[in-house]
Amino acid sequence: MRSIIYLYNVILIVISIILFGLGIYSEKLLIIQSSILLIWLNNILYSLANFYKRVIFLFFNISFGIFLLGRIIVRSFNNTYMWDKFPESITKHVFICLFLALLSIFLGYFIREIFLERKIKNSHQNKIKFTSKKILVIFRKNYEKVFLFGFYSTILFSFIDVYYNIQLSKQTGYLGQYLLTESPSPPLIYYLSHFNNVFFILTLAILPSYKKTLPILLIKLVNASLFLFTGKRIIIAEILLLIIIYFCFRHILDGKKSVWITKKKIGLSVFVIVFLLICFEYVGNIRLGTKASFDIGKSILSLFDSLGYSVETIALGKIHETGFPGNPQLYLFGPLINWFKDLFNIGVVYSGQTVETALYGYKFSSTLTYLEVPSVYLSGGGLGSSYLAEIYLGFGYTGIVIINLLLGCFFHFLKINQHDKLVIKYFKLYWLWGILTIPRFNVFSWFTDSISKTTIILLIFIFLVVLILSRNVNYKKQMNTN
Repeated sequence: MRSIIYLYNVILIVISIILFGLGIYSEKLLIIQSSILLIWLNNILYSLANFYKRVIFLFFNISFGIFLLGRIIVRSFNNTYMWDKFPESITKHVFICLFLALLSIFLGYFIREIFLERKIKNSHQNKIKFTSKKILVIFRKNYEKVFLFGFYSTILFSFIDVYYNIQLSKQTGYLGQYLLTESPSPPLIYYLSHFNNVFFILTLAILPSYKKTLPILLIKLVNASLFLFTGKRIIIAEILLLIIIYFCFRHILDGKKSVWITKKKIGLSVFVIVFLLICFEYVGNIRLGTKASFDIGKSILSLFDSLGYSVETIALGKIHETGFPGNPQLYLFGPLINWFKDLFNIGVVYSGQTVETALYGYKFSSTLTYLEVPSVYLSGGGLGSSYLAEIYLGFGYTGIVIINLLLGCFFHFLKINQHDKLVIKYFKLYWLWGILTIPRFNVFSWFTDSISKTTIILLIFIFLVVLILSRNVNYKKQMNTN
C-alpha cells in the first residue's frame, strides 16, 4: 500500500515539474500556476496517506494554501489572475518562489521520514527505559501538580489581559493597537498572562490524562477566542491548530486505548472550524468597515481571498527589492537579532510602527509597508509579510530551496514521541504554536516568542521547585523505611 502511495506522489511530482518547466520555457503563467497547485495537492495527499503521523506537515500545507494560494485559487474562479494586477515578470517571480518552496519542503520532510526515522527509533530504545524511570515515576506527580497549579492560578490574568486589549481596540480601533510599543495591560498582568502560556505548554508536555487535559484546552480556547473582539484572528487560529495536532499526538501515543479522537469529536471539530471561518470573515468585515454577506459559501470564499493577500507581499518585496535600507540579508534574521539584543541588553531594539522601526529595525513587514504606503503604516496599518518574501530578499531562490528543505526536516522532528524528555516536548509544542503560520510571518518568529528573559527565569524557578519537592518526597520515603 505504501509503495502505491509513493508511486502516486512520484507521478504527481514528475507531472508538476514538467508543467513548471514548460510554463517557464513558454512564458505561460497559467501553466506555472497549474504546476503549483499540483505540487500543493501532492503534499496534501501525502499527508492524508498517514494523517496522524504527518499532521504537522498537513496543517503547514493547509496554512500555505490559505495564506499564499487562497487568493490565487479564489480569483481564478472569476477568471481574475495575479498577472492582471502585477507585471508578468513579477507574477512569474512569485510563482517560482511558491513552486520551489512547496517542492523543497516536501523533499525535506520525505527525506527525513524515509532515511532517518528508523535510525532515530533505534538510537532511543535504551533511553526510553531510563526516562520512564527517572521522569515519569519519580518526578511526574510533582511536575503535574506544579504545572496545573501554575496554569489555574494564572489563567485569570490571561482573561484580564484580553479585557485590556478589548478596551484598547474600542478606544483606538483595530489599527490603533499596532501603534503602541508596549502592552495595554499593567506589567504585572502582562507577565502573569505570559506565564500562563508557559504553564499551559508545560502541562501539555507532561502528557496528563484526558480528563485533566480537556478543561485546560477548553479554557485556553475560550480565552483565545475573546481576542476576536480586538479584531485579531490569528490567535484563535494558532491555538486551535495546536489543539488538533496535540489530539493526534496523544491518539498515537495512547494506541488502542485512545479516547482522544472519535467520530463525535471529528464532527464537532468540523463544525467549530466552519463556525470560526464565518466569524473570521465577520471580524474582517468589521475591520474594513464593509457589510457582511449572509451567504456562507460567499463568506468563506471572501475570507480565503482576504487571507490570501500574503502572496502579494512576495510581489511587493520584489518590486521594492532595491529600496530596503541596510543589509538585505538581515531582514530574515531581524527577529533573532532583536531577540538577542533584548536578551542581553545590547543595542537598541526598535518596536512599534515608527519610522525608526521601518528604517533601522530590520523588520520586513514594517519596511515593506513604509515603502509601499507610508501613510497607512504610520496610522497603524500594515501589508503583512511572508517568510518566502524575506528569504528571497536576502538569499534569492537558492535560499528558498535550502531553508524549505530544512523546514521540511524540522516539521518531521517536531512530532512528539514517548521517549522525548520533558524539556524537548515543551519546546516542540511551543514552537508548533507559531511555526505553522509562517507563510504570513517571519521565519523565526516562532522561536523568539518561546524564549525570553522572563520565560527562562520562570522555567528555572519551576524546575527548582519540582526538584525540591521531589527530594523532600524521597527523604520522607527513606525516613519511613528506616
